[in-house]
Amino acid sequence: MGEVADLIDGLGYLKKGSMIYIIGTIITILTLTYVFANFSSLPENMDPNSIPTEMMSRFAGLFLLIATISLISFIMFFQATGYLKKYDSRYSIGRLGMVLQIVGMGLVFVALSLILASISLSATASIAIMGTIFLSVGLIVIAVILMFAGAILFGIMTARLKRIDSNFEIAGIVYIIGVLVNIIFSGMGIVLHTISMILIYYSANKVLKTVE
Repeated sequence: MGEVADLIDGLGYLKKGSMIYIIGTIITILTLTYVFANFSSLPENMDPNSIPTEMMSRFAGLFLLIATISLISFIMFFQATGYLKKYDSRYSIGRLGMVLQIVGMGLVFVALSLILASISLSATASIAIMGTIFLSVGLIVIAVILMFAGAILFGIMTARLKRIDSNFEIAGIVYIIGVLVNIIFSGMGIVLHTISMILIYYSANKVLKTVE
């Protein structure tokens, strides 16, 4: 068992990570609403062929915003799992989950780099191109499995925090269900993850008020 300071730091980063995730979700919903609402405001004499470009330019900014918020939230959770691991080895499963997700994201980056590299190959190098594509697909499959497993491990760690506050168990279970549902219906998965983040924020904030 580590120092109480490690628990406080771990819960503090959990609180920050969940808060950033919630804020990011709200911003995403509001931005999407704005983008689609203003789609009708495009000039009537606008060339129809330029509409996809207009929409892409609007969504590019949204994608960049979501990616930035997601990265910051991920870093907060990564920090949290480190402190919680120091506090109690039973929570080390959370850090393992985050590491698996990092490895998975790294494999996706490698796979996309290989695909882009294959595009530049001569059309006569069909065997090399096919080999690169198959390798990239294999890496992406492995990456998805790693990120999927990593997310579940993070959910298990969250559920184990029930020793600190019972609401963490509910948050962890909802998070894991969200990961599973994400395979079939990503929209519902996002809703469940958001609910889980609200519970994590509530529980972390509640415990911090009693120990600080």
